[in-house]
Amino acid sequence: MQEKIKRLFLNKELYINLLILFFVILIFLIIGEILSRIILGKVLVKQYETDGFYYLKPNQEGWYPPPTFEKTRINNIGSRGRDVDIDWIKENNKYVFFGDSFTFGWILKDDETLPYHFQKSLELSDNQVINFAVGGYGVDHMTTSYDRNNYLFKEGDIFFLVLIDHDFVRKIEPLKMNPLKFFFWEIKRHSSFLSLLYESTGKLQFTIKKFFGTQIEFNDEYFDEKGFEKVLQFNSILKENDQKLLVVFYEYNETNFSKKAVELCNKNNITCITNVPSFIDNLKENEAMTAKDGHPSNYSNKVVAEGLANFIKENNLLIK
Repeated sequence: MQEKIKRLFLNKELYINLLILFFVILIFLIIGEILSRIILGKVLVKQYETDGFYYLKPNQEGWYPPPTFEKTRINNIGSRGRDVDIDWIKENNKYVFFGDSFTFGWILKDDETLPYHFQKSLELSDNQVINFAVGGYGVDHMTTSYDRNNYLFKEGDIFFLVLIDHDFVRKIEPLKMNPLKFFFWEIKRHSSFLSLLYESTGKLQFTIKKFFGTQIEFNDEYFDEKGFEKVLQFNSILKENDQKLLVVFYEYNETNFSKKAVELCNKNNITCITNVPSFIDNLKENEAMTAKDGHPSNYSNKVVAEGLANFIKENNLLIK
């Protein structure tokens, strides 16, 4: 009997300790979320479709991983930048950028992205240059984004497909999570504090994935004629809609990626800008070419944007 009472007492003590631990963790998370919201603000929220395609929800402002004190604005149509006049852009021609984090402007301010500098180079309005790039996008994501936002486009629009070698590997894949994991994942991606903790362990996650062989190794060998078929398909769709495609291969130095690009663009009669390294050569020695982890700096984007603007002028592609 005494043994039974002792066990019950120990179990009760365990439950009390677990309950205390639960409330300590809960208070820690609440305080962390409050401080994160005060210091960094809300994290930008991505909306996921059932097939795995994602995009940034319209009308939000917040930080974009990795955390910085700069706020990123996602406007009323879900593109990066200030709000646009939807009725105007439906009726008038514009330049639309599709790309990944290079084009989105990873870790950069809203006025430091490639599309923003392109807009300023040609003295265009916010309505005339749209940045639909999102970090982590591949060619499939970009073309899906075109389909999803097709109601905004019209004949005569010009589309920039800004690509790096990684973009031919990334695919749209359905989310595979059990209900419990999905529940916690939903909480995490809406929480500034949990997103901050997750981003802070990025290098550790990379190391673990590499150890278990689940980390994709990117290199320019992924870019081949088969991968280029996606670009050809997108070009065919635009032609049917009386729209123009300009493919930009964004890299700092000439590699097999740009060499293959020249060959495939010429072979398939696609308008491509493959000489971005020649734009980068104009960088001043005291200016940083990259911001972090190989992504373009503000100055790199400015130089490349000026090169794209010159291409537009030289080839009579100025929109009216």
